[in-house]
Amino acid sequence: MPLICGYPTVTTNGQVTHVMVPIAEFEKMKGSAGAAPSASDIDDAVRTLNDPTESWQDADAVLANLLRDGLASVRKAHGLTQQELAQALDLSQPQVSRLEKSLDGATVRMLRRLATMFVGKTGP
Repeated sequence: MPLICGYPTVTTNGQVTHVMVPIAEFEKMKGSAGAAPSASDIDDAVRTLNDPTESWQDADAVLANLLRDGLASVRKAHGLTQQELAQALDLSQPQVSRLEKSLDGATVRMLRRLATMFVGKTGP
């Protein structure tokens, strides 16, 4: 069963259709949808951002690498298979293969999704 952000998923016809999130996490997400972050949430975010053991990637740099080096090399550098990337983006493996051959037909929305996929914390 593939995982997304550490949570198990439900796959239908080869596509991930649901992410199984614990009810406490769901309630937290549901309660915060559209609401301003709490002081505790802000403190947690600041602690994470200031943590010297965390490493981060710049979104502009990721997009530049994606366009310069191609999707396949960026995907491989992040240790992902085509199938894993497809599941994370809710695409089919053949769609990822086509994107790896050429990003020329990719929409801005898809480029943003790809860049977002590779942005964030790095490390083990």
